[in-house]
Amino acid sequence: MKDEEQGRPAGIFKFNLDNGKLIKKFLLDAPGEVHFFNDLVVNSAGDVFISHMFSESSIYKISNDNDQLAILYSSDIIKYPNGITLSDDESKLYVAHSEGIAVVDISNGKISPIQIPEGLKISHRESIDGLYYFNNSLIGIQPDIRTVQQFHLDSTGTSILKSTLLEVNHPMMNNPTTGELVDDTFYYIANAQFGSFNEDGSLFSIERLYEPTILKVKIND
Repeated sequence: MKDEEQGRPAGIFKFNLDNGKLIKKFLLDAPGEVHFFNDLVVNSAGDVFISHMFSESSIYKISNDNDQLAILYSSDIIKYPNGITLSDDESKLYVAHSEGIAVVDISNGKISPIQIPEGLKISHRESIDGLYYFNNSLIGIQPDIRTVQQFHLDSTGTSILKSTLLEVNHPMMNNPTTGELVDDTFYYIANAQFGSFNEDGSLFSIERLYEPTILKVKIND
């Protein structure tokens, strides 16, 4: 009821990395509108692509040319978008969402669901949070099944040919979420602990929480 009346704002914040000072805020804040910016990726030109859910499932962009926040894509194909990444040549944008992965052709804005082999599950309970491009493949974190997988793409970059398990049920996993690629090593947050709170919204006692853990996994391909 509170969200319906007051809305829920969301924002992107731009900082000067040399001195840590806030440069600009990009905010969505209107009564009755529920917003949530989920993940982002930056291209070589300095343009920022951001996944957004709730009031509408869409992709926003902050253009380096005009430094303004605007909706770039909105489609029924993308439902509750999350992880987002660019192909190495920056011709395709990949968006993980509750129904799988969408591929956006940046040259014309066409959005298509990625094709997957029979038996591969990447939607609903198996849906992906963090998503990263690596050597014509995608690295995806699936929090609910405590899994990190590599999805190998075809030459067009629009179909998954096969998948390779990189990490499954590591003992330190408690809602693994997002990460970062450094050369051929993937570092990721193993224990975001999103469910570590009581019914009233208060955090668990310190005895039930544990320090944030970063895991790494070598990618052979």
